[in-house]
Amino acid sequence: MNKKTIFFLALLTSAGIFFITVGVWTILFNSRSWPAVEAEVIRSEYVVPLDYELNPGYDVHFNFGVNGQTYNSMINMPAEKFPGEKITVYYNPESPETTILTSGELEWHGLGSLVLGLVFLGEVIRRINGLRNKAAGLPVYSDIFPNEDL
Repeated sequence: MNKKTIFFLALLTSAGIFFITVGVWTILFNSRSWPAVEAEVIRSEYVVPLDYELNPGYDVHFNFGVNGQTYNSMINMPAEKFPGEKITVYYNPESPETTILTSGELEWHGLGSLVLGLVFLGEVIRRINGLRNKAAGLPVYSDIFPNEDL
């Protein structure tokens, strides 16, 4: 096995473990049980879409109160909101400055990360089986990079 292959498998394994960890943590975060609160918009700023920007739109800054304490937060929204406008947000009871717009929205992100991590680890297992088959003189099937030395 060459150094390039070892590096590739180590990188893929690390990425898989990272995404699985993020996915499980996000699902366990369970934002579905977060309480709702009415927030007041302070300002709204248009975000210039960049190549890596997944959610171009408006950064909406707002205040809301929990147990007599005022918190400031910001959420990216597709539509502009105006100062004084009321919006409903959901906050993390353990860390009220963490807010989301839709109850349970973090769980979908967690599921996506979990699936991506499993795909990465599945590719590592497929590659290792290919190396074992090659060492045993057996054919290596469905190689993504057919001209690459495993």
